[in-house]
Formats: sequence, structure tokens, C-alpha cells
Amino acid sequence: MPLGYFKTLSGEVVQEPDEQARGMIRLVFEKFEELGSAYAVFRYLTMNNLKLGFRRHRGGRIGELEWKSALAQSNH
Repeated sequence: MPLGYFKTLSGEVVQEPDEQARGMIRLVFEKFEELGSAYAVFRYLTMNNLKLGFRRHRGGRIGELEWKSALAQSNH
């Protein structure tokens, strides 16, 4: 699932249920509009030590929300 969406156990795709995670996604889009590039948003997130919520897709705790830095995700 793309960041910001969640697949329920029944298979339905819904918007991320966590309000803080949705707020961070909104911030990414607002900063992109303000700063004009994905790299600038990446730098903003990194410099401010802001983390994004990701749902686990593998291993234990599938579906659990994890908070990760943009830097950690840029390596994948």
C-alpha cells in the first residue's frame, strides 16, 4: 500500500486510520508545494528529525504502525 493508506484484514483499502500519520503525510505535500522538490522535502524532514508512519508488511506485527525517518526509507 502507498504511504497514507491501510489495507484492512478484509482486504478493503482505507485511508490511514492514525491521525498523526495522516498529518505527517499532509505536511509532506504542503512542504512539497512550498519548497518545490522532493529532495527539499526530504532535507526538511531530515533536518527537523521528523518521522513518517509506515505499516509493517512482513514479519511479526504485520499492520502495526512504525515511525521511521525519511533517511531510513531513502535506502530502500
